[in-house]
Amino acid sequence: MFKLSQIKEMVSKINEDLGLDTNRLPSYGTGNEYNPTFVTVNNDGYSFYVFDPYQNKDNQHLIICTLDINELLFEIFKDSTFFIGSHYEPENRIPNQDTRIVMFNKHIEVLNSLQLDKTFILKLREYYDYLLQLKKPLPIPDKW
Repeated sequence: MFKLSQIKEMVSKINEDLGLDTNRLPSYGTGNEYNPTFVTVNNDGYSFYVFDPYQNKDNQHLIICTLDINELLFEIFKDSTFFIGSHYEPENRIPNQDTRIVMFNKHIEVLNSLQLDKTFILKLREYYDYLLQLKKPLPIPDKW
């Protein structure tokens, strides 16, 4: 089991290699209104939380609890690497093709570059393939 300081070092290195904004990194131990995602380590494993600053002070939502460091790293970088894919797509759009294909492929490519366990990336690929089979973007809900 890795210590919080070791996880922080791993996450910082990956983030630097990807050239991502450090504002997207989680905090370690507790969350706060300026950095709502955070990582903890205890006997149950690695936990990744989102702290909701608009709720009471103790309102934290567990995203994942795992013994697998790869799964934790995947969850930490899943959203920030999607950001890379969404910014890549407009400049690399292919006429008459669903724009999500380019975006999803770039997202998967970036995640693969992290050299994590491919199990989680394959699950995300399956989810993207499912979305693309719908033949249309998901509708925007009335309320978020």
